[in-house]
Amino acid sequence: MGIIEIGQEIDSLTAEKGRLIDRIKKVREEARGIGAQIAKRVAVLKKTGHSPSSHLRAGIESIEFEIATSAFTPKREKELIKEIAALQKQLSAAKKSDALQAEVDAYRSKFNALKNEYDSLDKQIGEAKAKIEALFAGAKKEMDESAAKKKGAALAAESKRRANEYQRRENDYRRQKADFRKKERDEMAPYLKKNDEFLTLEDKIIEIKRKDKAE
Repeated sequence: MGIIEIGQEIDSLTAEKGRLIDRIKKVREEARGIGAQIAKRVAVLKKTGHSPSSHLRAGIESIEFEIATSAFTPKREKELIKEIAALQKQLSAAKKSDALQAEVDAYRSKFNALKNEYDSLDKQIGEAKAKIEALFAGAKKEMDESAAKKKGAALAAESKRRANEYQRRENDYRRQKADFRKKERDEMAPYLKKNDEFLTLEDKIIEIKRKDKAE
């Protein structure tokens, strides 16, 4: 994947991450509102102190069954009947609590759904963040490698330039040296004898000076 493609992918993931963050903020606020409603109704339920009507009905049915199937003294039977009456009175009051409890249960269901959505969004945001970081790391690596190649190519070009410059100077030096020697030979040619090639340079110079004085 090239740098341009990586950049496009990062932009796309960043935009998606932004949408997820916006949604998770709304979910968080909605969950807080529902939590407040639950707390409000639970506080009312705690003040009433009523048992759920299902428990009360089960208690009444249990006593009624006991009276119908067992033999009691008249005194004990009256006591059981009073217990039934007390439970029925509580049952009437508990119906209001049941309504509140039903609301609490409904709110809790919504709250749990929001919590699940929140957890899912949080996971997606984490995954998007990890992908973005991986893409940034890949882009950095690719740019570093590209820079290293360019630097290597620049160093190679500079090395080649220096080598060519050295060779050029070496060639110039040799050419100048050859030209100087040729000029020297040409200037000395009229004064040299056939066997002058066996003379040293110093001897040749002495011979030239001697001839110049003689003339």
